[in-house]
Amino acid sequence: MIIVDGDNAPGMNTRKINELDARDRLIIYYASDNKYYLNEVNRELLKQKAKCPIEFKVVKNGNCAVDFAVAMDLAVLLSIETEGTAALISEDKHFGTIADHAYKINNKWLVVRASTVEEVIKHYKFLESTSPAELHESLVKLFGPHHGASFYRRLKEMFREKNQLNEKMQKREPSHEFIGMSILKKILTH
Repeated sequence: MIIVDGDNAPGMNTRKINELDARDRLIIYYASDNKYYLNEVNRELLKQKAKCPIEFKVVKNGNCAVDFAVAMDLAVLLSIETEGTAALISEDKHFGTIADHAYKINNKWLVVRASTVEEVIKHYKFLESTSPAELHESLVKLFGPHHGASFYRRLKEMFREKNQLNEKMQKREPSHEFIGMSILKKILTH
């Protein structure tokens, strides 16, 4: 999910939305006096460029009104959805604070701040890491030493748990139900 502060560099912050795909979701918040997004032609052009769903949310005009709306809606989402990923698009540095706080609310969510959609796309290259060391380095570079190392540890733990579960399943003796099914199949095929 990509959440855009539409009052911050409208048009510029959504460059490269054509590189998003149907799995993505784009939500653009803007104030009721934002001339760029109030223009239906601009909204339609964005919809035509994007391969993902786009939602536009108009917020009553006011000092930092869009920022507060984004923070509140994100907090609600974090309390409803158990895990997920979100990128907050804004030049406002305090969106980094919102992303950090989101992790404190629900540490199964990965929330980052970026200046543009293009920056988000560029930084997701870390998914192509080919070694644990490269992945660790990419995550630290992208999210900073604290969060990057924390995300890396979490990923490492998840993979270790999955491998342990797979090993247990392979070592487990077949159940009587499973044996009964295999005997039944042999009888039916002969």
